[in-house]
Amino acid sequence: MFYCILFCLLILSYALYGAYAGYTKEKEAVRSRIANTSFLVTEWLKGEFQASDYVLLNIMSHLSSDDLIYPHPDPQQQQASTKFLTSKLQTLPNYYTGVGTADKNCILTHAYNYPPRLSVLGFDGSLRDWCIEHKNDENSGQVVTPAFISTTGNIGVVQSRAFRGGSKKVAGVVAFQVELNFFSTFIEQVTLDKHGVIAVIDSNMMLLARTPNISEKIGVQVKEDVAADYIASKRKTLMTFNYTSPLDNQNRLYGLRKVDTLPFYVLVGEANEDWLQSWYLKTLMVFCVVSILFIMSILLLLNHWKQLDQAKNLLLLAQTDSLTKTLNRRGFMLQAKKELDIVHRYDTDLAIFALDIDRFKLINDTHGHATGDRAIVSFTKVCFDSLRDVDIFARIGGDEFIILLPYTNSKQAHIVAERIRQAVKECIVMSDDNKPVTMTLSIGVAMIDPGINSVTDMISLVDKALYSAKQKGRNQVQFISNDETDFISGFNHR
Repeated sequence: MFYCILFCLLILSYALYGAYAGYTKEKEAVRSRIANTSFLVTEWLKGEFQASDYVLLNIMSHLSSDDLIYPHPDPQQQQASTKFLTSKLQTLPNYYTGVGTADKNCILTHAYNYPPRLSVLGFDGSLRDWCIEHKNDENSGQVVTPAFISTTGNIGVVQSRAFRGGSKKVAGVVAFQVELNFFSTFIEQVTLDKHGVIAVIDSNMMLLARTPNISEKIGVQVKEDVAADYIASKRKTLMTFNYTSPLDNQNRLYGLRKVDTLPFYVLVGEANEDWLQSWYLKTLMVFCVVSILFIMSILLLLNHWKQLDQAKNLLLLAQTDSLTKTLNRRGFMLQAKKELDIVHRYDTDLAIFALDIDRFKLINDTHGHATGDRAIVSFTKVCFDSLRDVDIFARIGGDEFIILLPYTNSKQAHIVAERIRQAVKECIVMSDDNKPVTMTLSIGVAMIDPGINSVTDMISLVDKALYSAKQKGRNQVQFISNDETDFISGFNHR
């Protein structure tokens, strides 16, 4: 009898321990999924703003703060500058709907909105967040504001950079306007459980995006004390908590994470009824039949493998361009650093190409963005067909691409560049109205040696060769020497 009771107590204790351990593990698994998902979304958002910041820097390199005047004394010059700004805006996704510049007093001097709306030239932006932050911080770089209602009545955010004079005072500002569907575009790509939720809020607690969507709540300030305390604490690491949402009255386990230096926060939640459902089943099985613990172990192992695969896929998504399936800028920087380390250690050959589709804006303007997207996809396929598995291919801007060719000397690099240029020239894409569209390509080529210290230096070097190819008439390959002072050769095929 004693041994029978002891055996029963042992079985009961084992079952209770198994139930408790299962609950703890399930909760940790949910926390892990929440952490991975929130990290993915923050990296997506950060990477997108980094890509558009590259376009801002490009604009600043072509404009002078002396030209930022309102009213402008030379309407023809103002029109040319506005046209240039418009061309840069059109290299970005559709949720970038406005571009403009302001003078040192934050008076708008040039502006373009898509779709076109009333002119806002002469608007005094001195009380806007972007102006205040640039003026208060002489070392401000990229400034992204919380959401606000623009002069056109739309809710959006502003991404800007400031021109600086000799005293580091603001000499002018260039900025993009980004609509709120920017945020929903990213979070809608993430798969959730039945009652799961992903939301993005700004530092003012305004709801910018949510899935499942509650349209009447978008652009409205959310009243959640836990999130407000987190924002007020200036904390940047992940915080998890249980909370009943006032929007749908669902009790969930949430994870809240700040998007690095940006004024945005990603909230990911899994409903208790979703993640506890499997635990209920496991507990019932433990109490009914001890022998099924072996099966449960197998299920948990499979679940663990699934999580590892999901984490791997999430990392891949964070480094991949969604349209072309090439690496994005972040993914390229990571891979290029490894190749540059090999050059430094073993002094191997490494070639780098900078590629730009000639007059790509004309394709978009003439045939539409859908045809432009097909042209970019066809272009990337042509490039992939000409490259090896070890070569690194990335999209770092709207129509700007870069290729690294390890163990490739200058002669081989010339052959590959010419092969790509010719293949792109022969490529035909059909427009929406079934008209053939052709492309040409400008390519800058440089050889990387141990004297190159960083990936940024690599890109700067080959960009000079690409710029030369553009200046000399496009549809050609230009080589630049490693000391950045001489173009070794250029091949014009117009």
